[in-house]
Amino acid sequence: GVDLEHFLDDAVASSGFHGRMVVTSGVLTASDVDNPGAPDPQTPYTIDRGTERVEVSPWPFPPENAGEAPEFRFDPHVWTSPARARIQVANLGAGLAAAAPDAASSINAATASYLEDLDALDAWAREAIATVPETQRVLFTSHDAFGYFSADYGIRFIGAALSDFNDQQDATADHIASAVQAVKDSGAVAIFAENSNNSKSIEAIARGAGVTPIVGDDALYGDSLGPDGSEGATYVGSIIHNTRAVTQAWGGTVPALPERLAAR
Repeated sequence: GVDLEHFLDDAVASSGFHGRMVVTSGVLTASDVDNPGAPDPQTPYTIDRGTERVEVSPWPFPPENAGEAPEFRFDPHVWTSPARARIQVANLGAGLAAAAPDAASSINAATASYLEDLDALDAWAREAIATVPETQRVLFTSHDAFGYFSADYGIRFIGAALSDFNDQQDATADHIASAVQAVKDSGAVAIFAENSNNSKSIEAIARGAGVTPIVGDDALYGDSLGPDGSEGATYVGSIIHNTRAVTQAWGGTVPALPERLAAR
């Protein structure tokens, strides 16, 4: 939702799909925010927005090139917030139960259990990041995906250090120099690569700014999960990983995981 998958509209229509499309965030497009309750366009499938809707925030970053429209009206990266992911899971569980009534009881039980996991995850992440003084919670990344995560936990999110990272291009010397100065001015002590982006420029900026680059296996999970066997192979694992990475980089103390999460 939140306009992230608009490129799939034609593909879904062309596929002949006549079922129900569950919008886990409850927000399919910006028009749901501008005109809530307005009728949907005619489609061969049913659009199900669930019973709850995530609170979305305006996209805070300017377009990469002057004169262009911003990439989004609203930030679509709602899953980086466990509290918002909770709403997505509730809507998803309800959609699955409605689609498979014979299995509804087990689906509802699994949904309830996972919601408890997300509550525990949210509380643990909040406790971990609270060990870092607020002035040290400065997040520079290689991708603009962490606005909701940052808002939840009192982090100052600068966004992507370079717009080039969004296209995974090599940055120019001028871009590097500008980003180095921005990192120095921010007071950041570390900058973070994202697992699906090239970390080459992050490392160059870190060297120039004299801060720690968080790259490789320690890079943050934003738009994608990790391979099987990695800490980021699941959603819960990815948030645990991200929370540990930022807390440790900022000099905080990571508390023990709640028993229900440690046993996963």
